[in-house]
Amino acid sequence: MDYACPALRETRQQKIDENGDRFWVIALNGSASILQASVAAGFLRRTLAESEALPVVVDLTMVEDVDVAFLQLLVSTGKARPRGCEISLLEVTEDHSLSKAARVAGIAPQSDGTWFGLKYPSQRRARE
Repeated sequence: MDYACPALRETRQQKIDENGDRFWVIALNGSASILQASVAAGFLRRTLAESEALPVVVDLTMVEDVDVAFLQLLVSTGKARPRGCEISLLEVTEDHSLSKAARVAGIAPQSDGTWFGLKYPSQRRARE
């Protein structure tokens, strides 16, 4: 089942990993600034509430123009996730806008395998 939030070009889709386990992928595409932060927050909250306790992978590889409001959204998502809900981020390159904004804000991936309080990088991959 696919869902879309066209104003932000956000989608969520249920997938199956190599082990046959189901998980959600949330993909965000476009500008990730304060103008979209409240709508993105609602989208993430709804997805987590409806996740059926399945793991959630957040794909930000197509996000551009990241600002501090969006970084705060990621941190709050990590802190407010439902108990037992696994949320992880797909890996982004060092020159990606998310990496650049995080560096400016002084937010680096942690040695415990988290970034913004979310697992990073995600180890879940969809089965082909």
